[in-house]
Amino acid sequence: MALVGLVVVLLGAGLAAVVIRAGEGGGGKLTRASGTTSSAPTITIAPATSTTAAAGPTTTAAIPPALAATFAQIQAQVAQVRGLQWTAPLDIAVAPDAEFVRQLNAVNQRDLHPDRLAGDGETLKVLQLIPKGTDYVKTYMSLLGGAVLGFYDPKTKKLLVRANGTTLTPYERITVAHEMLHALTDQHFNFGPATYELDVQDKGEQGSGYSALLEGDARLMEANWSSKFLGQSERNQAAAEANSSAGSIPQVPRFLLDSLYFPYTTGKDFVVSRWRAGGYDAVNAAYMRPPDSTQVIIHPDLYNAGKTWTAPALPDVAGASGCTPLRTNTLGEFDMTELLQEHLDPSAADDAAEGWNGDTFATVRCGSARGFIDRWTAPDAGSANKLTSALSEWAGDWSGGHAKPAADGRFSGPSGAGRIVVKGSQIDLILADEQPTADKVNAAVGD
Repeated sequence: MALVGLVVVLLGAGLAAVVIRAGEGGGGKLTRASGTTSSAPTITIAPATSTTAAAGPTTTAAIPPALAATFAQIQAQVAQVRGLQWTAPLDIAVAPDAEFVRQLNAVNQRDLHPDRLAGDGETLKVLQLIPKGTDYVKTYMSLLGGAVLGFYDPKTKKLLVRANGTTLTPYERITVAHEMLHALTDQHFNFGPATYELDVQDKGEQGSGYSALLEGDARLMEANWSSKFLGQSERNQAAAEANSSAGSIPQVPRFLLDSLYFPYTTGKDFVVSRWRAGGYDAVNAAYMRPPDSTQVIIHPDLYNAGKTWTAPALPDVAGASGCTPLRTNTLGEFDMTELLQEHLDPSAADDAAEGWNGDTFATVRCGSARGFIDRWTAPDAGSANKLTSALSEWAGDWSGGHAKPAADGRFSGPSGAGRIVVKGSQIDLILADEQPTADKVNAAVGD
């Protein structure tokens, strides 16, 4: 669903490439981050057109000579480790906390898609992945503001580092190496235009896959660079800094943190698998065929096999139901896993969500109630039955009725109503805040 997709970017897909404070963090996948696409965590959120806000005057501080020398040293080391040479000068600047956050927010606002972001928030609420009273935009922005140490902006080709002094701690040097890797690979593989095009086309699942490649590559750089250029005591200090700074991450729903961390954690696993198999040549080859789903990031063997997917067609749910359209996009394996894990054992959720061959969702508002349909396609009937069985176990807890669906797939309770409809390898999951809206969505898709 392109949620947060931050690839990291941070909000949408094309934002800036960022490094989060809390090290490995918690989680597994999200989508995206709501977008991605270009840089650090990527979350994908956004409408067909983006709103552009004036960034305001830039007031970065002059870089002290000693700090400039450190940057130059790390820049040369990153090129050495990655086996790529700089093809153009690197535009790097530093800013203290308040100014850094201002500039980060300006970049995010520049690329922000408010309609998509609002629609993602409503979708997450009907899925019960965030509480109904959550201010999604505010929560998302506060999460990013406290979590970012540096970012590379593929649109301006500038790298900004959060720095409050004239020297860098070991953790801050690792951060700089991470961001410089983004700048270096952008010079060679020009991922900026590609990821922004995914954002323009609102391809959140593809953006999340691409973001995971970018962040995974940068996380591998962190490991390789620190192993080569930091002593054991400095690595210990960096780990301690990462752990202590985790306290700056605000308390947010688990799904949002999982989504934020997905490109860094699971993305790193994906890149490391390629690096171990064929060195950086194999990583470079992935930029020539960027991963296009969270599924192939989670399962590198599927990427190696050339796994593709297609988003199934959905009827015009809003038009057929007379309701207001809120959001249409793709969940993907990561989001479905997160959804199932809310009420099922993690291993069972992982197993059920693996059978993904593409999906399309639509979220609508009918009066004061939200309605949702996800049409999921599996590669075969066996995979479809596995997901259906998991959803049937999950549905009773989601609805609060604590009972499996009836013979016709319907279920309801104090928290909502829905239906699961299986047709061969296709599964329709219908959810709503109340029964009449579930019935409207059900009729709109012909189930």
